[in-house]
Amino acid sequence: MILRPNTFGYISTQNSIARTQNSTRNMGTSALVPLVHAVTGNAINGFPATLGALNNLTGSFWFYFASMSRSTYMSDFAGVNIKAILHALEQPETGSVAECRTRLLIAIGVVMQAV
Repeated sequence: MILRPNTFGYISTQNSIARTQNSTRNMGTSALVPLVHAVTGNAINGFPATLGALNNLTGSFWFYFASMSRSTYMSDFAGVNIKAILHALEQPETGSVAECRTRLLIAIGVVMQAV
């Protein structure tokens, strides 16, 4: 069976492959394989290029747009918004920045970091 781009099976497969590759990354300078948006299959804006960049992701503030059914998180001035990336991966966006960072590491397949 051939999977078509931007179908659930294709997106799931792409992200599974990326997670497997990311499971071998463990240093701050290690390049990450980006996951794609869980629904659209598009690239995720601001996806960190390295583990070091992931550790510099920040929290967020949010705006509610009347035309949307839920709040939309936007980047704050200190850097890329970790909650927007979690949202794109359909992961919970609650908790502190540290909790969100840990959740994102798990969601992208990183299993261990060098100290």
